[in-house]
Amino acid sequence: MKVIRTIALIFAALVISVFLYSFFLPSEYNVERKIRITADKQIVFRYINNLRLWQEWSTWTSKQDSTIKFSYKGPETGTGSIQYWSSKRMGKGNIKITKSIEFGFIEYQLNFEDNISKGQFLLKQNNFGTEIKWEVKGNAGWNPIAKIFSYFYMDSFMGPDLERALKNLKIMVESRKSLVESL
Repeated sequence: MKVIRTIALIFAALVISVFLYSFFLPSEYNVERKIRITADKQIVFRYINNLRLWQEWSTWTSKQDSTIKFSYKGPETGTGSIQYWSSKRMGKGNIKITKSIEFGFIEYQLNFEDNISKGQFLLKQNNFGTEIKWEVKGNAGWNPIAKIFSYFYMDSFMGPDLERALKNLKIMVESRKSLVESL
């Protein structure tokens, strides 16, 4: 009986320690990835500024989840464009472009179930093409488990998806430069 009590006390102390530790962790998280695409930023911008085209390069598409359904509202491109999705596996949500500065910057808000995050794309032209920085920021709130997850695992959880999407975008843009110029 003493052994069970000792194990229970150790477990309780561990849970309390983790809970207290989480108060010292930041609530905010930030995931960032970059890539260089050998194309003018005007061409790259068109793919990012049109949410309907995200299905061609994003990792969050019907290729990943065959039950996903998309719908759109607002203008086709730029500020105010909204993409809604619903799927059995990924749930429901939407993404809305909140700011679009021609050929250089796109900001969006992502609403996924009960979570809200913000993202942005910064495009810079250089001698080799366009450098894109994709950044996603969010807030885990006061939930100790969410704070621990976002602090230790959010980058490794979300980062690979951002990397794959940027690589897909690179392949698509570089292989279709002449086709995209007519968009």
